Amino acid sequence: MNEGMRTGIGPAKPGANAEAKAGGNAGGDEAGHGTLILAAAPIGRAADASAADHGDDATLAAVSKRYNGADVLVARATIKLGAVETVSVSATRYSPGAPGNGQTWSNSYAAAPGELEPGLLQRAAAGTDAQIEEAWKAANVIDFSHAGTFAVNVPVADLQSLAAINARLAGISAIQRTDLVSLNRQMAHILIHYVGDPSQLRVALAQSNLELSGDPSSLVLIYHGDATNP
Repeated sequence: MNEGMRTGIGPAKPGANAEAKAGGNAGGDEAGHGTLILAAAPIGRAADASAADHGDDATLAAVSKRYNGADVLVARATIKLGAVETVSVSATRYSPGAPGNGQTWSNSYAAAPGELEPGLLQRAAAGTDAQIEEAWKAANVIDFSHAGTFAVNVPVADLQSLAAINARLAGISAIQRTDLVSLNRQMAHILIHYVGDPSQLRVALAQSNLELSGDPSSLVLIYHGDATNP
């Protein structure tokens, strides 16, 4: 195989096995299902891989929609030939609808004596998968010995938008319960009772398209809507 770059694109799912292939569907079709594929050339949805490789939010949202709103992982593998063949992998996890919130992991792998390129690529993909899984665990494993409460102001347009926000909050495992303190036509004041680290809660909120901003005395929670159905 000549030197060059391979690009894979698909849903970012914690704990999903990673698999490297010399060919395959790099565009996130049914064959992907959470599998990281490093393809010699994007096959199937080449336009998806090309646009997503540059962080195009509309393309990322379209890919996300095919996987029920999952985050999107774009992996780039650069192969360098020499006395020892090496592959450098850079993988970025994007949350469509939240530009600038991508997470990136990178590493380089050298072929072991007698190791062929398919094996090297498979090992690189497995190593990338392990990096992503460890990062997910660090961000999501909850320490139940710590608990706290956030008092937040939530801009709301109507009761429907408030219901959508409450549904998102209810789906976050770190949140024990929420209390509605007050409500007017523009704003709801909510108490969020949670367990674990506050920074973990912020990450979990962001993954649900909920942005928590402001200082502790004046926190604001903004819902950015469904990335696939704004």
